[in-house]
Amino acid sequence: MRVTPLYDLDEFDKQLHQWCREAAGEDGYKIKWIQRFHAKNLTSVEKGNKWWDAFSSVMDGFGAKLIKTIFPGLNTLTHLRLVQTQAILVTKSMSERDGSDIDFKK
Repeated sequence: MRVTPLYDLDEFDKQLHQWCREAAGEDGYKIKWIQRFHAKNLTSVEKGNKWWDAFSSVMDGFGAKLIKTIFPGLNTLTHLRLVQTQAILVTKSMSERDGSDIDFKK
């Protein structure tokens, strides 16, 4: 099960145990974690973060509309964040979906 980094993991853990107790009884279940990572190493995408400021100013120069979101799938950034490295994923999928396009060759 994958949850957003914004989720309160302690509250989620309590809720998960409650669901299991309701379904299987007090001692009728066991949770086995394959990976459990509590750090919330999100890269700031707010003005003042030098990496974001540099990236967004270049995108502004292209006239790109930036949509900030959290991608639910495993990607390279997941591994970078495990070692507490800031990272930003750039995808063109949103512009492809709405029919607009950005000329990155300017």
